[in-house]
Amino acid sequence: GATSAVFSVLYGVLLKPLPYRDPGELVFVVTQFQRLGLDKFWLSEPEYVEFQEQAKSFSEVGAYALGAVNVDNGERPVRARAAVVSRELISALGVEAALGRTFAPEEDRPGGPDVLMLSHSLWQRAFDGDPEIVDSTITIDGAQEWVVGILPEDFDLRAEGIELYFPLRVRPETARGRSNHYLYAIGRLAPGISLEQARAEVEVLLGRWREFRATQHSLSLRGHRLALFDLQEEMVAPVRPALAVLSAAVLFVLLVSSANVANLLLVRAEARRKEIAVRTSLGAGRRRLLAQFLTEGAVLGLLGALVGILLGQWGIRALLAVYPEAVPRSAEVGLDPWVVLFTLALALGTGLLFGLAPALHLTGKSLATTLRDGGSRATVDRTRQGVRKALVVLEVAVAVVLVIGAALLLQSFWNLLEVDLGFEPEGVLTFEVNPPYIQYPRASDLTAFVDRLVTRLEAIPGVEAAAAMTGLPPSREVDATVTAFEGVEQVQDGPLHNTDYFQYVTPGFFAVMGIEAESGRLLDARDASGAQPVAVVNRKLVETFYPEESPLGRRIKPGYAETPMITLVGVVGDMKQGGVHADSGTEVFLPLAQGMESTGRLPRTLHLVLRTPQDLDALAPQIRTAVAELDPSLPVTRLRTLQQVLGDSVSQSRFLTLLVLVFGATALTLAAVGTYGILAFQVQERRRELGIRRSFGAQARDLLLLTLGQGLRLTFLGLVLGLALALALTRLTKALLFGIQPFDPLTFLLVPLLILVIATLACLLPAWRASRVDPMVVLREG
Repeated sequence: GATSAVFSVLYGVLLKPLPYRDPGELVFVVTQFQRLGLDKFWLSEPEYVEFQEQAKSFSEVGAYALGAVNVDNGERPVRARAAVVSRELISALGVEAALGRTFAPEEDRPGGPDVLMLSHSLWQRAFDGDPEIVDSTITIDGAQEWVVGILPEDFDLRAEGIELYFPLRVRPETARGRSNHYLYAIGRLAPGISLEQARAEVEVLLGRWREFRATQHSLSLRGHRLALFDLQEEMVAPVRPALAVLSAAVLFVLLVSSANVANLLLVRAEARRKEIAVRTSLGAGRRRLLAQFLTEGAVLGLLGALVGILLGQWGIRALLAVYPEAVPRSAEVGLDPWVVLFTLALALGTGLLFGLAPALHLTGKSLATTLRDGGSRATVDRTRQGVRKALVVLEVAVAVVLVIGAALLLQSFWNLLEVDLGFEPEGVLTFEVNPPYIQYPRASDLTAFVDRLVTRLEAIPGVEAAAAMTGLPPSREVDATVTAFEGVEQVQDGPLHNTDYFQYVTPGFFAVMGIEAESGRLLDARDASGAQPVAVVNRKLVETFYPEESPLGRRIKPGYAETPMITLVGVVGDMKQGGVHADSGTEVFLPLAQGMESTGRLPRTLHLVLRTPQDLDALAPQIRTAVAELDPSLPVTRLRTLQQVLGDSVSQSRFLTLLVLVFGATALTLAAVGTYGILAFQVQERRRELGIRRSFGAQARDLLLLTLGQGLRLTFLGLVLGLALALALTRLTKALLFGIQPFDPLTFLLVPLLILVIATLACLLPAWRASRVDPMVVLREG
């Protein structure tokens, strides 16, 4: 069951081809800013157009950008993820509409008609699968858009959950400028061209890029590069280490389980020695007996496979329901024919292999010995004893590796939860609204709406404070905005004049998030529209650009056209923005109204935060009412606690930790049961010997220590082997650990002690039974 579940994930995520035409020919194209540590950054429109023109290794190159829109289906507004895509991208992916058509050439040009395509999921979710929706208009962000087609059910752009697709319409003159990076690109390799050949061509292009585009901010071999990745490999790369560890864990559990099955069948074979000997003496041939053993093993394996498939599919559905964001391409994980065949082959192979255990007794010598000595007095074969003991040692060793790995992951996950976030998430609720441009075209319109909404939210009974912001911590996209720092010289080996995060906030933001000023003041009501532009910066920015002086009173200028100089009035601590596990970046906090007016950028996703002791379910209806009273066309989305947001940000780590813990506990239990079983069987086999020992004066304590020592010797051998394996294998988990090393001494000390205690408990009952053997009864039975 465990193997079936994990293989379902492995196949759906890593092995199953992407649902595009000839997916092996698709390449993901990004830019890189090496000095900023940005390895997979967007392209600007000029860079995309130039790459299309210059790169001859590709037959087609398309681009896209992600966003979200409000969909009015005539009932309740729906929020949906959207993408603007070039027609070349649809062609490169080889996508055909399931209903209607894809974009026509004239629809992907500047000034083209307002058209879109729907995903199959949104078509079903918002429009009940009505085929009449094609060639009709729907309302998107307050505007009428023409639906030209419905995409296939299995299509999704890079597993991003995109539900609406709009034409990209890149202008040939690339009016948006070279510094505005917002596009990802996907190209299809030309016939006969490999990825390595395409990369080689890109290196040549980067070396002479400025020759045909002699402008600032051009792509080059140093600083600002182009990078190409296999599309499927790029999609699964972030989870590949976790899936590798998970695969190893489940294979170890399978190994322990198989060892237990082998021990059970070997014990069963010992009990059948006399039966096999009698049947052979009556004429049963070796082939007939082997056929019977294989049939028994096949039946065990087949039954195990059928139940395992059911358990595995139930398990994977439960896990993906609990942690849907932890695994990419999760929609493609399911009961696939290859998964069924793999599980059947694995279970049948295990059953057949270990079902042959009774065949060990088919030698003429062992059969003759069995008939001569009788079933109860047969001499125990040392080889078979050695095999059973070796299997117990193997179980303990594998359990050691799994439990050490689980302990490391658990400590790592705990360290993530204990990270200083730079804000107080307890007692904070958050949700999103997305005011569309057509209804709020000016900064003043958006500011007025936000001010009214915050006032209404603060009027809800039990709400202590409310605020709005443009980027929700702890995980958001980096801005990487070029910034001028007055009086700070740009030196060759110094930090680039760039800010990682710009955050627009309303005055109550710092109070809601529990943030205090380290120096200067926070933003407040005086920093309204028309007032002197001011900003608050974080400690990381001060340490980077003002290490020897106070930043208060200094001025900065974001790299937008016509941006005024902004005076710094305060410093706060660092907030986690790029992930709980990542170092904090440089950050600038701007008053919402001033930020929009000074930069000319109007955010279309606003995160509202409320500090309240009340429960989410109690406040949710009042929050939705407050938004609907101001604008009934705006859906309230992602309404949750900030603690839930934090939980989602570490969902992959929690997912892996939980599974490895379950597998580690399973392996440890099986190892304990295996140790108990082998000792219990040995006590049963040696009852006559133990009775004779008692009759010659051995005390109960002597027999208890003798049996206990035998079990602990096996455990000790397993611990030594397990520690050696753990030292060799735990380095593979290094990329998944946070705040702890793979060779943590305390873990390597405490886990063996724990296993030793459990093994001792498992050995005590057989040892106690050995000490209670009555010599008179045993000798009389003999």
